[in-house]
Amino acid sequence: PVGKPQPPVVEPEAVANVVGEWPERSTQPPVGSVGDKPLAGLRVIDLSWVLAGPFATRLLGDLGADVIKVQTEGRATLVNQPDYPYYAVWNRSKRSATIDLKQPGALDAIRSLIEQADVLVENYSSGVLDRLGLGWETVHAWNPSLVYVSMSGPGHQGPWKDVISYAPTIHALCGLTHLTNPEGGGEMGCGFSLNDHAAGFASAFSILAALEVVNAGGEGQLIDMAQLEIGTYILGPAMVDYFANGREAQPGGNADGLADRVPNNVYRAADGEFVAITANDDAMWGRLATLVGSDAGLDVAARRSRRSELDQAVATWVGARDADGAVTEAQDQAVAAGKVQNSPALFADQQHKDRGFWREGEHPVFGPRPFDRFPAIFSDSMLEPYGYSPAYLGEANFEVWTETAGVDPEVVAEGIGSGLFT
Repeated sequence: PVGKPQPPVVEPEAVANVVGEWPERSTQPPVGSVGDKPLAGLRVIDLSWVLAGPFATRLLGDLGADVIKVQTEGRATLVNQPDYPYYAVWNRSKRSATIDLKQPGALDAIRSLIEQADVLVENYSSGVLDRLGLGWETVHAWNPSLVYVSMSGPGHQGPWKDVISYAPTIHALCGLTHLTNPEGGGEMGCGFSLNDHAAGFASAFSILAALEVVNAGGEGQLIDMAQLEIGTYILGPAMVDYFANGREAQPGGNADGLADRVPNNVYRAADGEFVAITANDDAMWGRLATLVGSDAGLDVAARRSRRSELDQAVATWVGARDADGAVTEAQDQAVAAGKVQNSPALFADQQHKDRGFWREGEHPVFGPRPFDRFPAIFSDSMLEPYGYSPAYLGEANFEVWTETAGVDPEVVAEGIGSGLFT
């Protein structure tokens, strides 16, 4: 645990001296120090919090955008403060600036910042930024080319627009919770914020699409990204099956809810580990059947009618081997199989090691620690170095408010003391 920040010793100090020392406090490695990153030159104002919005802007930051995370200390609690590991994960590749939007002069300062930006992202409940004077109509008038992304739970229209929601709420509303259950169940959810991640990816993609419009000579636009709709979008095939065939999707554990491939299950190995095996088609089943000593000539309809028998045959075969051995034998016969890995196994996975997915770094708050790189390798672009998450709120206050927003350094220093830039 990191102790609560303590106030500095009160000693007289000239503002010029403080400003002069500030650049020495910046976190290394610097954000955007490699000029050939794909999104170098793009500036993003990140007004989001928790996970969905911060993940979207982290993706952009990892790709080279200058992401300025704007917060106020009063709301920077738990997962939204720099000494919390959650914050360190979702807010890397960003610069931290602070401002209290309820203070006099705050709108003038942040307007100057927004006028220099290409994108603004927020994921507050419907109406919050309108009440703070940063609604779409106002901001669009300030900067007509700005892409403005609003990522509320149910969106800004309809009877649920004021509903307070987090990922588990959205999972329940859109049907993900219902379908991620053993057969006959209904109370178990995904166990992690799947929809927040999906919304982050969708928002990053939508931002790049809207920027294409701007680059072609059009204006910026409002993207009203309803996280409830993202979850429903993920369930598209289940809804198509209902519309076309009248079949209502039901929780089925590991059973394939669409193609109903058989077998398609997870089996316990002799060492207590688990192995996932799928026979995607008749030919793959034939190869798996040869391994497990079953009838290789069964088509998918016959396999469905004998589901329990075939599951037992595969379970017996896997149960006589350790998990790694079962996976190797199956893969050697071109059968889809994989070990069910926990976090330590995933970190030790040779595939990730060979591709350099896990990197090593010295975080200014948490010390030496591994981190994951962007999940793709660009042939002609270096994405590293990534910027660590800010070590403390307002770490980049002077450079953001003076160099980008054009605020006088003495005004920034006074604002930090008066509560404006906090």
